Amino acid sequence: QFLDSPMASWPWHFCLAAFVSAMSIPLERVVAGGQTGVDQAALAVAHDLGLATGGWCPPGYVDENGPIGPMAEAWHLKALPTTVWDEHQGFFESLKISFNSTDIWARRTLMNALESSGTLTILPKATIIVDGTNLGIQVVKALKKPLLVLGAVWRSEDIKVFKTWLQENDIRVLNINGPRESSAPGIHLECNKTLFQKLFSSVVEA
Repeated sequence: QFLDSPMASWPWHFCLAAFVSAMSIPLERVVAGGQTGVDQAALAVAHDLGLATGGWCPPGYVDENGPIGPMAEAWHLKALPTTVWDEHQGFFESLKISFNSTDIWARRTLMNALESSGTLTILPKATIIVDGTNLGIQVVKALKKPLLVLGAVWRSEDIKVFKTWLQENDIRVLNINGPRESSAPGIHLECNKTLFQKLFSSVVEA
């Protein structure tokens, strides 16, 4: 039937592009740890666009500046109980990655990576990251789960890269990883106004 269709005469790369664009986007939920910067930018945009959100955050529903109760409730974040961490600590230690087991930020970073289908990491340009972003990358690699790294500065090709990655890896629960605001000043606004708006809108419209 394909040979009799108009697509049969298309160049192969146009056929491939049409096939990829026709594939359904599996994304069901966006999760993050609720920290300032990349986390909050992603959760805010996803929520505003009608995507389901969630994720583990530290006990007390806090970010680096203090409590975020109303936002945590709107985004369906869950405070990570000590009992849940205790059940998983041994597993994470078996991965042979370096982390502080008493660090409430590290705990939720590890759990969100574990319970998601894949992780999108956002890295700012020309900034050395010293916060938990590096741990987020390390644990995803140790878990052998899909990892996509994009820059915080929007590029026109990012939509195609993002959607193809979601489809090829069947990413249903997307974990967001990236620096806090104090580590990369201005990254929340940059990601919120451009990067996540473009990426998530492309999924909602698909």
